[in-house]
Amino acid sequence: MITINNIELVKKRLMFSIAEDSYFLTYNIIIILGLLGCFNNKYLKDLNKIALLVTIIEKHENIEVTRRILGNKDVNYSDKEVLFDMYYNSKLRSRSVTSIIFSLNKQGIVNVRKSGKTIDISLTNSEIYIKFVDENLFKDDVKVYKEIFMNVNKIKGIISDTFNDMIFKGIKEDIWVI
Repeated sequence: MITINNIELVKKRLMFSIAEDSYFLTYNIIIILGLLGCFNNKYLKDLNKIALLVTIIEKHENIEVTRRILGNKDVNYSDKEVLFDMYYNSKLRSRSVTSIIFSLNKQGIVNVRKSGKTIDISLTNSEIYIKFVDENLFKDDVKVYKEIFMNVNKIKGIISDTFNDMIFKGIKEDIWVI
């Protein structure tokens, strides 16, 4: 048995293709729900926010641009290019996230409920989240998510359109809706 000491190498082996890798999306869904305390009957409103959150932590440049936006700093041309990529990548990723969530629901890992125009989700219990956090493998992702959650008021209860408006306010007039 080979022991791997480099955490980044382990994460890369978990993620064959970041854009569509189900492991990458699955562990991020669990981390997001766990950090927000979405267990049992406490739900994350609108599962569509997850695609954008995962897209933010996908690349270091996405994290940095998001930090500037949440810090109410001006965005420059290269930041706008990053935002365009984030917008379209999160929209493309949304279908995969939804598919994985419904698969996790069938496996009894998450609860899904229809609430008005949104689909809300929660973990069935905290045990799986605790196992992920105890591994320290995802500590960098956890740190970034905590930072985002501290800077977005009521992220657990807002709809994805509101979250998108916060992140993409600097390019809103230039986006082609897909």
